[in-house]
Amino acid sequence: QRLPIQIVPVSLCIPLLICITAIAGTDIFIGSTQVPHSSLKVIFISREAGGIEGKEDIKSMVSGSNNSATLRTEIISAMSEVGLDLTQDILSQCLALATNRRMSAAELADAWDAHSLNAKVTELNELTFAAYRNALVKASPEGQGAVQTRPALGKRQTGSGPSAMLVSPSPTKRSNKSNNKDGLSAVDALVTDDSARVSLSPSSKKNVIPRTPAPKTTPIKLPLFSERPNVGSVVATYNPHKLPALEKEEQTTRLCEVEYDQFDTNVMGPYRYMFSPLEDQVKALDDRILEMGQEMQEQFGLKPKETNDDTTNNDDNHGDEVAPMQAVGVPGQDGVCCIGRICNEAHEGKLNDSSILLEGSHDFSGGRRVHLDVSKLTTGFSLFPGQIVAVEGINAYGGKMTAQRICEGSSHEPLKTSAKELLKLHHDTDHQNGQGLKIMSMSGPYTTSDNLDYEPLTAILEEVLMQKPDVVIMTGPFVDVTHKSIQQGKVELKLEGDEVMTVTHEALFLYMVSDRLRDLYEISDENGEECKTQFVLVPSLDDAIAEPVFPQPGLSDRLPNGGKVVKVPDSDMEIELGTLGLHHVEVQGRSGPVKNLKRRVHCVSNPCTLQINEVTIGITSTDTLLHVFANETHGNLPRPPISTNNGAVSVNPVTTRVAQHLLQQRSYYPMFPAPASANMSANLDLAHMKQWSMPCKPDVLITPSKQKPFAMQVLDSTVVINPGPLTWGTTGGAFAVLDIHPMKRETLESATEANLELEHNIQDRIRVEIKRI
Repeated sequence: QRLPIQIVPVSLCIPLLICITAIAGTDIFIGSTQVPHSSLKVIFISREAGGIEGKEDIKSMVSGSNNSATLRTEIISAMSEVGLDLTQDILSQCLALATNRRMSAAELADAWDAHSLNAKVTELNELTFAAYRNALVKASPEGQGAVQTRPALGKRQTGSGPSAMLVSPSPTKRSNKSNNKDGLSAVDALVTDDSARVSLSPSSKKNVIPRTPAPKTTPIKLPLFSERPNVGSVVATYNPHKLPALEKEEQTTRLCEVEYDQFDTNVMGPYRYMFSPLEDQVKALDDRILEMGQEMQEQFGLKPKETNDDTTNNDDNHGDEVAPMQAVGVPGQDGVCCIGRICNEAHEGKLNDSSILLEGSHDFSGGRRVHLDVSKLTTGFSLFPGQIVAVEGINAYGGKMTAQRICEGSSHEPLKTSAKELLKLHHDTDHQNGQGLKIMSMSGPYTTSDNLDYEPLTAILEEVLMQKPDVVIMTGPFVDVTHKSIQQGKVELKLEGDEVMTVTHEALFLYMVSDRLRDLYEISDENGEECKTQFVLVPSLDDAIAEPVFPQPGLSDRLPNGGKVVKVPDSDMEIELGTLGLHHVEVQGRSGPVKNLKRRVHCVSNPCTLQINEVTIGITSTDTLLHVFANETHGNLPRPPISTNNGAVSVNPVTTRVAQHLLQQRSYYPMFPAPASANMSANLDLAHMKQWSMPCKPDVLITPSKQKPFAMQVLDSTVVINPGPLTWGTTGGAFAVLDIHPMKRETLESATEANLELEHNIQDRIRVEIKRI
């Protein structure tokens, strides 16, 4: 009758063993814990045991379901790192695949990464999962399938002592908590697979059937960089108005200005970190609530609730009227609006609907926290720790607020520039002269995981030499601390012949990155062409040559005046120490003091807001999208689309939502606290929190991420771009090419006469292509 089965002590008067089985799909309840019928096969309870006494044995019965939940979380995280947002159906199939083939979440993700490159697919859905599964099956050793053959059991052994046997998929050690003479518990050890039933009577201990070993799956290897497929193929595009690509012949005379000093949020030099008093950190967090709260009050017309206001507002359908503001944690029967920070009650793990807290400011709410009930929301929502929101709802008893509407932030207004200035930038002969701007963007690492030869960097600089962009934006890591050779201390340069020399991280950057940039300008000089390309270098938290703190100062020499030249012992060679060698790039083919020359290389902070002519670009090398995506909880959002056979698919609405958070929160890193995961860590200096805020709404937001590359329009006027890493393991990745067309001269001249300021409308003038290197 599908009723719960209660496990009771075995009566001493019953001489036989009692077998309790889960039949007809019935689940078994042990206390308040439900054990799925598929997780429990057979239980034999000894009459001497007197019932179930070993708690460890009972816990092991449900460990299978706990492991499944853990594996599910690991699969979500691993797949998100390779750019996949799995639906529930596909996630369930991946979970079954990992369980049957005994693979880890990381192995599943690596296998998909290789399969997507080989099969030229970008989405894992109902149409592509079968091919992905078949690729895994083919990669397994011959004869090892998902289902293992159960060996013959033979007859049960008999002996003078009691018998106990349990077959279950969860491993544990045997418990000796019963008081019988053989030291056997009532419910004995759990065996890891169904392939063996082990009799544990004393006379049969020498005849225990060994457990069948788990099958080993051969990992799918990524192709080498020199053998990478689909070179130059387009991964993603943004071109709503079908604009043409800028021809390279038109780019030799364009001039542009790269400026970033006017934004006070940029870190302009090294600073002391790890010395911030707790009071300064608390004040920074509180100030953020107050500043964002003030912006939302002005934008949405929020007003504090008057003490003598007796009006009630209990109607959920009150239209666009906003309830009066109230401090967090004040009980009342009326609808109110509270502003605060989203927190996770559990302090660890992913935020979920039952662990959402709303924390008010110290000045207005005394820092109180209340539970936030989002079960009554009918509109879509997306919440994550650290997010500043305005919640409209009812807090009847003071400890729990039932949300009716949530405002997830307030973005800046789009920037405007005078028509006169735009006319000069776009059509003056000293500037663009009626031509467009070409910008290339890429993200590290710039060498493959199997060597430090920086072959991908050479390939992308050859592309730069061919396309001649105005600006190249390169985000780190340049010297990746997660690279196997860097972690092992094998930072070696290849010399003439077969000799190698161990060098510092700075020297590796000098000879592998700076020298290649200098070669770029040297080749242009030899061809009789002056290369006008400017480079913007943004460090990463994974850079061995940069400060490991967020916000992060720009790259700089450790020693002043270009470092120090040291002679290598027992050799005629000299090596530069304490410098990154970028000053050599500035003087290549030019004469005069470096300070009087127009900068070729701009070392900016992470994050950074800069302007290229009138185009405002926001950049961060920290994978904020992945951090938010892996820690948010959402509901009532549209279902992700399913890709077609040719890979043409719109951007995932969840990805759009996460990118939108950065603009609405006016921050390059709106999360707090940062994830505790090793592969998603961020060393936040809260005392400098203002330095990672967005001073304005950027026209273009570049956020490199391990998720699938994309380019999309967010909040009307901002184009968000994820170029993806330049390398994936041993093979190539992708980079982005931005073609920004100028405004029409006639439009600017008429607006100049009227002395108007115009929005930049970059979303209508830009063409973005993300290509494979």
